[in-house]
Amino acid sequence: YDLFDIISDPYNNEIISWLPHGKGFIINNKNRFERLILPDFLPSTKYASFTRRLKRWKFFRVPSGVEMGAYYHRCFRRGHPHLIHLVNTNDDTTAQ
Repeated sequence: YDLFDIISDPYNNEIISWLPHGKGFIINNKNRFERLILPDFLPSTKYASFTRRLKRWKFFRVPSGVEMGAYYHRCFRRGHPHLIHLVNTNDDTTAQ
């Protein structure tokens, strides 16, 4: 699985899901995410390590407001899997 597929799978919506507008995602249940999804996605990875990876991949975390805790990347959008190859640690553009 890749992150895009995991978020897009309706079975995982209680744990991780796209925001209604599809421009970002949110982890709805950190404990279940770490216990049930991370082992398949990134074996031997803890939640803190996963969030550090998101930062390296240039994801932006919303610090406050209605979408607090959500993650955005300008090339990671629901319905646009063709953009995923642009999400990498060498991307020198600003996330959002």
